[in-house]
Amino acid sequence: MNIQALSVTQQQAAEALLQYKEHRDTYDKRDWEIERIYRAITRGKVVVPALEAIRNAGIDEQGYPKLAIMRADQQACRCIAWRGDKVTITNEHRSTAREWHFEIPWPERLKKRPQDGIALLPRIPPQHRPAKETLTKYHLLWEANWVAAPPRDPMLLKRIGRDAWVVLAAWDLTEVEMNVLRAYQEPR
Repeated sequence: MNIQALSVTQQQAAEALLQYKEHRDTYDKRDWEIERIYRAITRGKVVVPALEAIRNAGIDEQGYPKLAIMRADQQACRCIAWRGDKVTITNEHRSTAREWHFEIPWPERLKKRPQDGIALLPRIPPQHRPAKETLTKYHLLWEANWVAAPPRDPMLLKRIGRDAWVVLAAWDLTEVEMNVLRAYQEPR
């Protein structure tokens, strides 16, 4: 998966952060978000615009986005790609809460009318996995397979803005992990 990070160097971010801090008395919520992003970049973090990346990756042959995003504590997500000029990725229960519901404006996408797609979330390997009780604070971004096959190359993200996400980890699932995930999705 090739996602473009925000192209600001640590030095540029540090300089901009200082300028922003000098004018905190005039801040609105956008300025606080900009400061959070600059602070993360100054600390050496990679920040990506995940929703923009989903749109930039395009759609597959069935009309679904090639990438998906969902809160890390979920098992699967649903794509609703047939409503007007947007694509919606939500949890399996179609929640509209901000951490489970992503509406991506997409006026130029092909107007195919697929059924809702279901994509399995990737498994987070132990070396990257946050504590179970904190999973609700994280999201996964991955190359989605909307016929519910296991994904291969996810990223673990932490949201710091409307469409600003710190990349905490990226990995490829091994054949062993893929085999186990396939086995658990089949009925016993």
